[in-house]
Amino acid sequence: MLTKTKINAYVLSSKPVIEIIGDITGDCEEEIMKAFHKVGKKLQKSVIIDLSNVPYMNSGGISILIKIIKNQQVDNHILNIAGIDKYFEKLFKALGISEFIRYHKNVALAIEAQN
Repeated sequence: MLTKTKINAYVLSSKPVIEIIGDITGDCEEEIMKAFHKVGKKLQKSVIIDLSNVPYMNSGGISILIKIIKNQQVDNHILNIAGIDKYFEKLFKALGISEFIRYHKNVALAIEAQN
C-alpha cells in the first residue's frame, strides 16, 4: 500500500541531508529533485539521503535515485544513503548502482564518515 510521502531537506553539521518519509515513486520526482537542488547542488557537497522511513520504492523511485547519482558524479561527489534496508541494498547491487553509493546505518554515521 502506498503511503503519502514527505520530503525534508536540511543541512546538519554542514552536510546536506534529504529525509524521505513514505514511499518513493515517480510521482515524487519533482519534490525530491527540488530538495536535492535546494541543499545538494547549492552547497556543492555529497548529499545524504535518509531512507530509514521508506517502506516501498518502485522503478520510478529508483530512477530518481539514479538521476541524483548522475548529478553527484558531475560534481565529483558520491551519493550517501543512510538507513537503507538489506532488500534495497541487494536491489541496488543487482542493478549495478551500488558502486556509486556509500551506505551508512544512519544519518549520524554518514556525517561522521564525511568528516
